[in-house]
Amino acid sequence: MKISGSDSWEIRVTDFDWLLVPALWIRAAERIDVPVAGVVTAPLDIEEMPEPSADTGAASGAALTQGWLYLWNVAVLWPQLKDQKVLAEVARFAPPDFEALADFPEFRRVFAARWPQAHAWHSARKRAGIEALLDRADGAGRDVEGQVVRAVEAEIGRKSAPFSLHLIVLPVAEDLIRPAGEGTYLVPERFRRTDGYQRWLTTVVRELA
Repeated sequence: MKISGSDSWEIRVTDFDWLLVPALWIRAAERIDVPVAGVVTAPLDIEEMPEPSADTGAASGAALTQGWLYLWNVAVLWPQLKDQKVLAEVARFAPPDFEALADFPEFRRVFAARWPQAHAWHSARKRAGIEALLDRADGAGRDVEGQVVRAVEAEIGRKSAPFSLHLIVLPVAEDLIRPAGEGTYLVPERFRRTDGYQRWLTTVVRELA
């Protein structure tokens, strides 16, 4: 929420990131081995693992790991960048050429080959998620963040001080919320549906309000 023309709090939630979520699918499909630490999350939370490419063996495991980590770290951090020249580079990660991966040719080839499947899977998830939310007659799951802020405001007896948070929701198999720069957090999708998430967010908002 952000009130135009006034100082207010803002919580921006990215539910279906166009690049991070397909990258998780490709990591799972190609069995790319990356260390889970910092902003690198646990693997994709998926019931049926996609099959790897028939010709993946042409790319070394190390090459795929290096390329994937480069893409992931840049994609996680770029929403915080304000420099317009840097932001213009984001388009170079887009299909069909994925120019930003030129320094990682083996990974670029595999990533480009799997992108249509990853994007189709991601788009289907997004449609299903939006439809499920709209179908909930009781509105459950909507504006959870706003409800938390209003509860904190009632608790402290005043409007919150201005603050800004960006929550990137990802379908990963963990319950750990990972800091990803100032005011930015990677939130596991399944954990966001729990009371634990609301308790975590309440603690964060109290400190900022």
